[in-house]
Amino acid sequence: MTEGEALTIFLNHQPLIRAYAFAICRDYQMVEDVAQEVALLLVSRSDRPAEGSGLVRWLKGVVRNQTLKALQRQRRLVPLSHAAIEALGESYADPPADDLARRCEAVARCMESVRGTTRSVLEEHYGRGRSPRDLARRLDRTVGAVYSILKRGRAILAECVRRRLGEGSSA
Repeated sequence: MTEGEALTIFLNHQPLIRAYAFAICRDYQMVEDVAQEVALLLVSRSDRPAEGSGLVRWLKGVVRNQTLKALQRQRRLVPLSHAAIEALGESYADPPADDLARRCEAVARCMESVRGTTRSVLEEHYGRGRSPRDLARRLDRTVGAVYSILKRGRAILAECVRRRLGEGSSA
């Protein structure tokens, strides 16, 4: 499977990935980080199932594991029991295609409004797969500064998408 095909799979299943991660951790920033990790695993793992042959089940397992790892890294308690997390995973289905199209369009429009270093860092990291460490070297900044730029950029995009889709703000 090519990188483009993996990205298409990620985009097709992104709402499911984000919803399941959010149901587990209740933290929008963590959801963004988990979604990025899932995207990278889709590109890098050759043992993932093909579309329609257990891919959604595999994705749910990856999302669950990455979210639990993220909670552990931040030394936060897992808010749900293992059984509850499994039940949540079983209840999630893919969203309608028209909802996905609306969200993709909103992200594209919102990305147009992001400027300067924030935009270039987002494009390099998410669009071209550059690591924060690589970006820090290229920009002559610390890795922490690059993570801050990514976090700020994701927050800007998330708020813009929520406004565009009429989902209210995060207060």
